[in-house]
Amino acid sequence: MLRVLIIDDEILAITLLEKFIEEIDGVQIIGKYTWFEEGLESFKNLKPDVVFLDIEMPSLNGIEIAERIAIIDDSIDIVFVTAYDHYALEAFRVHAVDYLLKPTDKERLKRTLHKIMKRRKMDLPELQENPTLHAQLIGNFVLYDNNGQVIKWRTKKVKELCAYLLHHGNPIHRMQIIEDLWPDVPLEKAGALLHTTVYQLRKILKSHAYNNPISFVDERYSMNITILNDLESLIQIIEKKSFDDRTLLDILEVVKKGFLGYEGYQWSFARKLQIDQECKQFLEHYVNKYNKEKIKPKQWGDALEALIELEPFVEKYYQELIKFFINDNEIKKAVDLYKDLQEILWSELGEIPNNETKRLVQKYLK
Repeated sequence: MLRVLIIDDEILAITLLEKFIEEIDGVQIIGKYTWFEEGLESFKNLKPDVVFLDIEMPSLNGIEIAERIAIIDDSIDIVFVTAYDHYALEAFRVHAVDYLLKPTDKERLKRTLHKIMKRRKMDLPELQENPTLHAQLIGNFVLYDNNGQVIKWRTKKVKELCAYLLHHGNPIHRMQIIEDLWPDVPLEKAGALLHTTVYQLRKILKSHAYNNPISFVDERYSMNITILNDLESLIQIIEKKSFDDRTLLDILEVVKKGFLGYEGYQWSFARKLQIDQECKQFLEHYVNKYNKEKIKPKQWGDALEALIELEPFVEKYYQELIKFFINDNEIKKAVDLYKDLQEILWSELGEIPNNETKRLVQKYLK
């Protein structure tokens, strides 16, 4: 039996909807409310499968109410009942399983309920109490579920919101999220987009067997899932000052790809700069470790190249790498590196390499 609850501030609309629903087998109306607050306390006890929700309520709009319902139980299906035109409905459809235009059409209502009943008969994954996600934060943002399956995103914004909440860790105010993810969108529209995106993210994570994946408390959102990621484990190693070759390879990968470097999220740039600084400190320690050795490992040169990538105007890195190339009889690489330095100093700063650097390659310059 499909358990249905109706929320609409128009009594006539409730009466018409109730009349049509009572004519459909397998459906039971368990509650009718003209104010959302009236039904809020009863939701956990009533346990509805479907809520028919008016998009325009006196105190909260339908999207905000749908968000409140999702917090109580995100398995509840929402069907919007609205007088809005087709253009507006495009925005609401992504937040609900379906919509009905007022006045309610009986045949359209039947199709909606039969679709929901059919879908709910499908086997759902068993929900996990303490699930773990695995995130890749270097380069592209990729999220894996507990079975190693890549989680696919409905929209780019859902993916970005997930990365954003993961990045922050602690609960973050909805207004801050709006400012960071929709900075150029009018506030009312941005709020609706946030509700829709959170709703979609919840649904995606729930489809991978993660129950109640997002919390919304005191106007703040946070993830309820244990998330392991490739970056934090590396930072822990760096903090232990383990300047070994294995860690160096990981650091070189971070410098090359960057923290969420392929995604272009503006809110991630500050964290990227922090990580770059930590990588720089590691690379300098690694370079100093072998600096006095006559024969240096190849990775020493790789570390210097990464330092130049991070600090392209620091001439001492070029000097050490030029000496490394010359000592390794890689004369062309040494000269090319000097020319790269010449070009970047002149084009960006209007300067030329100092005499000490020029002397290193002078006899090889034509």
